Amino acid sequence: MNKSNQISKKVDTLKLETSNLFSELIKQHNSFNFLKALDSDYAELTNAEIIDELKQDDRVEELPLIEFRNDITGNVFDCYITEVTKDGNIRTLEMEDYTPNMYVFSDLGGIEDQLVLLNEMEELVVEK
Repeated sequence: MNKSNQISKKVDTLKLETSNLFSELIKQHNSFNFLKALDSDYAELTNAEIIDELKQDDRVEELPLIEFRNDITGNVFDCYITEVTKDGNIRTLEMEDYTPNMYVFSDLGGIEDQLVLLNEMEELVVEK
């Protein structure tokens, strides 16, 4: 087996491991709300109310920023992560205009973005 095939195999293994960790974290912790984690004062507010407060206070940038890719068009979107739901949906606000959107794990821009999200999810668990 040549070197490029060995590297490809390692990349495939890494992709599988990241996907499995994402599923495992959701199974163990149900959901991850990055909005409510920003401030204990947000505990009683809805996500929509928190987003309004963040926009008003210029604090949206405190949310994790990750790149998503549209496989059909090839377009790339930088988005702030607001929540990962129990179904594995990733709720976001687009960086440019704060448009809400929803993606899945495979929509992340690449393995680096997947690892960033996994790290943010694990840090949220530690903070709880």
